[in-house]
Amino acid sequence: MEQVTLRVDRVATVALDFQERSGSAVRDVHEQLSALLLVAHSRPVDPSSESAFRIFGLGGDVELVWDPVRRLPVEITGSVKVLGRVHVRLASATLRAGGVS
Repeated sequence: MEQVTLRVDRVATVALDFQERSGSAVRDVHEQLSALLLVAHSRPVDPSSESAFRIFGLGGDVELVWDPVRRLPVEITGSVKVLGRVHVRLASATLRAGGVS
């Protein structure tokens, strides 16, 4: 069992560069956006245990760059034991019917 906290670290301007699909429409997104920088931190309830918390396979303090308009993560950073620190950027998003995710 783990205690997970998610906090807003700051608001920052980020450059978006991905493909957005909605129904049969496809749009290239190239814009600047004020995004939320979130940090997910986990610690085991039992201090003698090692953290097993993962988001998309990433552990440690996982950082998410959140698009508040589309309500989706556009970047995620975390640790993988065999690779070290890994940074992933959104390449494509398929929106559900009705528009914004």
